[in-house]
Amino acid sequence: MDTATANRAEDLIRHLRETLGSFPVIPLMTNTAPSNVLTSWLRGEKVPTDFVISDQCELRDTKKEGGIVRCSQQDLFADEIQSHLKAGKQVTRLAIEWRERLSCILSEDLTIKRLKFLDVVLDAAHEQGAEDEAAQFDADFTLMTLELSRFIPALTEIFGGENDTASATS
Repeated sequence: MDTATANRAEDLIRHLRETLGSFPVIPLMTNTAPSNVLTSWLRGEKVPTDFVISDQCELRDTKKEGGIVRCSQQDLFADEIQSHLKAGKQVTRLAIEWRERLSCILSEDLTIKRLKFLDVVLDAAHEQGAEDEAAQFDADFTLMTLELSRFIPALTEIFGGENDTASATS
């Protein structure tokens, strides 16, 4: 979709519904709140082996008028970050790497931002020996789609699976 705002994404979905007559799509809801899992990771609880915490995060106070701390190029396990967590702040965004194949910033609503395919994937795409730009585009698109088709279920599983009751009520 290549947009950072939910409103722009919803505009496209609305347009698809108008064009197709129906387009039953809802945001992914999981059984465990992503913010709780991401916060536990920064508190030092076990991070699944396929995932690595990177160097960016956003922490928010749970109070309505609470503060926000944004960190970039920071050791997220440093005492200063841990102090914010002990004070009750929750992780709302966290930079992660998955299987050394892609990196992104994952938000509490499961929005994936700054998605970047890493060298292993890019090298595999270029090794396809495409004859022209169109063939190279097809190879790149295929490999990146394959990576996402593995990544998204892995993410969903980490957060306790898809919440079926959320989709049934929509």
